[in-house]
Amino acid sequence: MARVGAKAGVLWGRTLIYMTGGYAFASMSVKNDTLGLSDARTLSGWTAGGGLEYLWSENHSLRFGYRRVQFSDERFNSAPLDRDKLKFSIDKFDIGFIRRF
Repeated sequence: MARVGAKAGVLWGRTLIYMTGGYAFASMSVKNDTLGLSDARTLSGWTAGGGLEYLWSENHSLRFGYRRVQFSDERFNSAPLDRDKLKFSIDKFDIGFIRRF
């Protein structure tokens, strides 16, 4: 998965409150072992989220963020006929420690 987007925020004391959003794309493959078929597609969709970053010293900060990635529905020929339309999404939470040199 990859994404292209922007990040904007506001500084409140030593805390950065930010929002992020943009375009996301990923490669997805489906394999049907029963019929011996496989199929691959490039998915496209959007991503949006936000978070906080707190600068506790000159060179150290902590970050907490959330991002939702939602791809459009895709049909896969190798999937069973009644289940050939698939949805794919990701909810990502991250916590990070940042050290600046």
